[in-house]
Amino acid sequence: MVGNSIIYNLGTRIVRAIQGNTAKDGSGDWLCPIVDSDGHLLGKLAANSGVDIGDVDVLSIAGEKYTTPTHTAPSIGTTTTVALASNANRLYALLVNNSDEVIYFKLGANAVLNQGIRLNANGGSYEMSKLLGNLYTGAINGICASGNKVLLVLEGV
Repeated sequence: MVGNSIIYNLGTRIVRAIQGNTAKDGSGDWLCPIVDSDGHLLGKLAANSGVDIGDVDVLSIAGEKYTTPTHTAPSIGTTTTVALASNANRLYALLVNNSDEVIYFKLGANAVLNQGIRLNANGGSYEMSKLLGNLYTGAINGICASGNKVLLVLEGV
């Protein structure tokens, strides 16, 4: 299970059943929409449907898993600062604001105060991966108002 989804590997494609988006049909069965990794509706899976879908492997994370984590703590300045360098092999990234001030960052562009993605002070975070559908492998740049603020970064390849 990932977030509110259960990920299934059906051999040729990965699909997910989205929990919390269920409804009862006229017979009282619970229906759960099934979507592919691009978010396209494939159908619905009904509880007690009597349909044998065969052996299904439930995955904790769909797609590639990272095997090499790298932790860094760049100091973000008052001008655009590289928070995470471009890496074509990136599979996962987590950025956590470990400072007492808001940090803004942009993907592949110079960071500008009050623009882009805002990381709130004292633990604001942003996570990206293929599974979440927001993986970016280019450079990530940050900026803050007073400078010298620590951003904790985890990159998985």
